[in-house]
Amino acid sequence: MSNEKRSNTLLNYNFSSKKIRTDTENLPQDSNTLAISTITATTTNDDSSLFLSSDPEDLGQVSDEVNFNVESNELKVINARPDTNTNDIGYYVLNKLSIDDHLKYSLLTNYFKPDRKYSFPTLYSDDHKHSRRFMINWLNDNSFLVYSPYIEGGYCINCVLFRNVQGQKFELFVDKPCYQYKHLKHFTTLWKIHINSQFHQNLTVATDNFIRTYKDPSLSILSLIDKNRIEKINRNKAILASIIKIIITCSRQNIPLRGHRDETIYDIKQCINVTDSYSGSNFIALLKQRIDAGDEILREHIERGPKNALYISPLVQNEIIDCIHKHILDQILHRLKNCLFSIIVDETTDTSTTEQLSISLRYYDKKTNDIREDFLTFIETVSCTGETIANVILDYLTTYNLPFDNCVGQSYDGG
Repeated sequence: MSNEKRSNTLLNYNFSSKKIRTDTENLPQDSNTLAISTITATTTNDDSSLFLSSDPEDLGQVSDEVNFNVESNELKVINARPDTNTNDIGYYVLNKLSIDDHLKYSLLTNYFKPDRKYSFPTLYSDDHKHSRRFMINWLNDNSFLVYSPYIEGGYCINCVLFRNVQGQKFELFVDKPCYQYKHLKHFTTLWKIHINSQFHQNLTVATDNFIRTYKDPSLSILSLIDKNRIEKINRNKAILASIIKIIITCSRQNIPLRGHRDETIYDIKQCINVTDSYSGSNFIALLKQRIDAGDEILREHIERGPKNALYISPLVQNEIIDCIHKHILDQILHRLKNCLFSIIVDETTDTSTTEQLSISLRYYDKKTNDIREDFLTFIETVSCTGETIANVILDYLTTYNLPFDNCVGQSYDGG
């Protein structure tokens, strides 16, 4: 038979469509064979089906004109052993069942493994003189190849589990099992074609990556992205913490943050490593001092950070002060909950001649058993009449849910 004819026979033999077959064939079986029906492949013309003797020593001596007495285009599905369906890849493929990551890992590491005593279904010739079975050596020699007793054929476990359904053509060992092994060379040749394909090699890499990330989830792409995100967040927190600590230090020591002139970002970067250079503001001077003391995260931020996101401008300083004020005020209001208090109001004028009211509260702290006197806020006023001041105080207490009924004392400057 010519090579071209044998090649066509090989393709027709293994890629013909199959349908589920529910009837059984009463074919003779020896004492070592399970009492199950058999499956066969499509047979073509009389000289197209290669078949060898059941005796391994006579594999090359049998005529290639032996045929099989099973109809073409039929796929037999048997009832597998009771404990094999859960780890039988053919069962999930044929029934189109969803496979999550946990099941996928289980199928990769705990798939059905027949032992040497397992009796594979037998493929018979028409005259019942010759037979073939799936060979367990194929499984031992190929780590990707698994046997499905549910389908009675071989699958490539990697390609079945990790193929991209969209855009993939019909593949032997993937979309359908290879159950055509009447000629031993047929199976070996087809398997070599499959494992040498780029399709298989790509999915083998995907399989290795999946197993590695399943065992260590921190190696997954999502985890790495999330890890980088967390590291960036922590770095930004450390930068803001350094800046906030400088502002808190100035506030506690009653030190003004800014001087008579503001420094540009260029000026700050030019002299960031020179601690004895003149600084136009106390904030920048303390910033340099902190960097000189070893705050490398802050140094890198000032030297390499974007000019529009250094968080050291006067506007950002004021926003941080407002946040600190809100935090402190929340703590005071929490202590004041259901407490009696006295209100202390003083009229002051700042350097810009703006009239202000400073409001403080004196109360008993139940947690520490101490009498506390806390400053709350400055409020600008357009008038200093008694009625105006009274309305400002009442509006402020109402804003923060401090009932005036709990006010047991009042103190005013010059009142």
